[in-house]
Amino acid sequence: ATYARARAERLRRRHPRQRQEVVWRFTDHRWVSGLLVPHRSQVYFNGFLIEENTITSLRIDGSIDADCFNGEERVRY
Repeated sequence: ATYARARAERLRRRHPRQRQEVVWRFTDHRWVSGLLVPHRSQVYFNGFLIEENTITSLRIDGSIDADCFNGEERVRY
């Protein structure tokens, strides 16, 4: 198995390195709770579409209770 891996590595290194390109495209922007959020993304690898995602629902967290931050400061490890 070690010789097979070494042989495969030598074959890969025969050719010069080529530049690879990954492109993320974000589309279908909509306003959600005052934020402009993309609801669709597409990932292209060397010009070929390899992944496509669509957000069907989105929830923005509410406000944080300020009382959570009251009290004595202490370091936790």
